Amino acid sequence: MAVLTALVGFMASAAYMPPPAMPYVAISIGSGWTSAKDTFLYGLYLLIVTTASAVLVAYTIGSQLLSNLV
Repeated sequence: MAVLTALVGFMASAAYMPPPAMPYVAISIGSGWTSAKDTFLYGLYLLIVTTASAVLVAYTIGSQLLSNLV
C-alpha cells in the first residue's frame, strides 16, 4: 500500500496537461516556436513514458524493497 501511495503522489506531481492548462505552455504556443498539436503530442508521449516507468519500474522496485523490510 505504501508503494501505491508513493506512486499516486509521483504521478500527481507529473503535471502533463493539455496545452491551454498551464500558462507557460500557452506562452510557448503563442510565441510561434511550437504548435498546439506538437505540444499536446509531446506531452502525451511524456505521459505514456512516465506512466509506464512508474508502473513497470518504480512499482516493481518499491514492492521488492518494502517486502524485504516487513
